[in-house]
Amino acid sequence: MGPLGEQRGDSSAEIERLQARLDEQEQLLTHFLSRASHDLRGPARRIQMLVAMIQEPGLAQADRRKILGFLADTAVNLKEMVEGFSALHGARSRPLRASPDCDTRSCAQAALEGRVLLVQGLEDLPVVLADPNALVDCFTALIDNARLWSGQGDALELRFTAEALDGGWVVGVLDNGTGLTDPQQLSRAMLPFERLTSEGAEHVGLGLSLVATLADRMGGRAWAEQGPGLHVRLWLPGVPPCAAHEG
Repeated sequence: MGPLGEQRGDSSAEIERLQARLDEQEQLLTHFLSRASHDLRGPARRIQMLVAMIQEPGLAQADRRKILGFLADTAVNLKEMVEGFSALHGARSRPLRASPDCDTRSCAQAALEGRVLLVQGLEDLPVVLADPNALVDCFTALIDNARLWSGQGDALELRFTAEALDGGWVVGVLDNGTGLTDPQQLSRAMLPFERLTSEGAEHVGLGLSLVATLADRMGGRAWAEQGPGLHVRLWLPGVPPCAAHEG
């Protein structure tokens, strides 16, 4: 094949790659809109029902206080949902500035600031090509997710992992919780509005999708693995292994 044929082949492969990427984004948007519509109906119906109940004549004062408490909880849930929408929109639209010497150790330490946790592996974190602020947000979301759903409470332990792969780095956050053993749950973990556990407080289910969105915008990707705890890993463009920290 001559140079012209090779160029056409490269162009065709790039078009196919872009089309696959477009199809993936369209599926993600469809999933988001469908789940958002479903999730917003729940609190709306609950508020409507509670307002009708509180307007009942002769309602006992104790019952009125209980209903007001349910209304307050529903309002908090709606507020968290709106804040989640805003954070996800920001992750998709805010300008990002990739730095060729983004220090993942410093980003992880910034996300850990003010938290009392047992942490391992920080010394092994590398330098990558990424937006430092976006990477701090990724680590913050992963730490928050682990605190909420690992089931470990104050006994939560985190281990940061790193390995060179395909011209970049896979950086991970592993907790000491029970994790997920169902492959289908793991495959859905990064999608918006996916609630992979019914334990604990009601939650929106947008934290890990924010991580996936930011990783994608930085030219990388994010996924979840069984750890034994939950191990969320990000592949990010990087620099040769010799640029990693040496302790």
